[in-house]
Amino acid sequence: MEIFESVYDKSKFNNCVLAFGNFDGVHKGHQHLLNSAKRYAKEKGLTFGVYTFSDSPKFANADHSVLSLLGYRLSYINEFCNPDFVYLEHFDDVKNMNPEMFVRYIVDKFGCVCAFCGENFSFGKEALGKSADLVRLMQESGKDAVIVESLKCGGVVVSSTYIRSLLADGRADEAWELLGAPYGFTSKVVHGAHLGHKLGFPTINQIIPKELVLPRFGVYSTIVIVDGKEYMGVTNFGVKPTVSSDNTPVAETYVIDFDGDVYGKQVGLYFCKKLRDERKFSSLDELKENISINVEQTKKFFEEKNGN
Repeated sequence: MEIFESVYDKSKFNNCVLAFGNFDGVHKGHQHLLNSAKRYAKEKGLTFGVYTFSDSPKFANADHSVLSLLGYRLSYINEFCNPDFVYLEHFDDVKNMNPEMFVRYIVDKFGCVCAFCGENFSFGKEALGKSADLVRLMQESGKDAVIVESLKCGGVVVSSTYIRSLLADGRADEAWELLGAPYGFTSKVVHGAHLGHKLGFPTINQIIPKELVLPRFGVYSTIVIVDGKEYMGVTNFGVKPTVSSDNTPVAETYVIDFDGDVYGKQVGLYFCKKLRDERKFSSLDELKENISINVEQTKKFFEEKNGN
């Protein structure tokens, strides 16, 4: 997979099929779109490319929070469908094009012969162009376009907006189902108050990248990736009301069956199931007892998830 930004080598990748979208989270609906475009390109013997943005379009989400950072999106797109290329557009470079200008742009710049988009695709100035307009304008240019029907799971349309709402409600397991992978992030482990050591549950502390969606405060069963190895974890995401007066949200994780120094390392943290709301306990002994319960709940959750 080659990645282009601003400069595009048309001589190398011409007569292409382009899949259009923001692809935030690369959820199952996005995967359905990408699969459809790739299958078409293969059948026609054409180059397959993905057109997305290097920055999040401001109209896509009112608070501008995202389900995935650019590096994750590119990695997952490559892993999932291995396109010939991905083109990263700067939103400001195309935001003032009307729909007609935008279609001429993709035909001329990329040699696009067929465009794939979702039912709710918008393009052009003030997002005035819709999926049906893309089909009409591509056909007027002697090209083609395909609108891929929205994917439904359990009767619900899979969308980034809906997945954000699930995470805001703490329904991490349902978000996992629609994303195809648990929601999470990778960030550096920072120093905390080291209270976990005194309680017998040493923890690691991480700050969630500011661009990402914040899950509902609470205690979660998590997957922790340290040096490429996967561990179970119990994570309190929130402001730790029992032991802290700081209102900065922190992910504090007890990594089960792990004993190592990870301060300063980049560690992956993925939210799998919410166990309980964050709350203030009357004593440290009560907090310790609840952590023990959460550890056992987490072990049971993963045993059942893995069919053991």
